[in-house]
Amino acid sequence: MISIYSSHSADQKIFLITKLNKEVNTLNSISVSTKVDLMNVKMESKITSKLKDNGFKNSDNPPTKIIITD
Repeated sequence: MISIYSSHSADQKIFLITKLNKEVNTLNSISVSTKVDLMNVKMESKITSKLKDNGFKNSDNPPTKIIITD
């Protein structure tokens, strides 16, 4: 009787581990796809094209460094 219970308990744990591993794999793939989407959104060309649609344009003058001395 004890060996049947032990076997059944082990089977349940194996099924739970398998289910959790599948969930981890799914979450990892979601994480990777989200990182790829973020990288695409952060690309300078994507940002400038969206800003041009809103009426902004690239500056003709390069940025200047402001140095503050105490």
